[in-house]
Amino acid sequence: MATRSLAIDYRAEGFICVVLHPGWVATDMGGAGAPLRPEDSVSGLLRVIDGLQPADSGEHIDFTGTRVPW
Repeated sequence: MATRSLAIDYRAEGFICVVLHPGWVATDMGGAGAPLRPEDSVSGLLRVIDGLQPADSGEHIDFTGTRVPW
């Protein structure tokens, strides 16, 4: 809800506020069984960030660019 509120509050100033989901990443927290390497998650997140548009503000988006339902 905080992200949606920020998206509304700062839209007129040109800010894009989103929640990013990195996926299930093979890290200490994600565990060795996670299917995604950290470098793949990061490159996906950077691609998503680079492609964000004002219409994306207030959304929950994963590392592939897919919108995640709230």
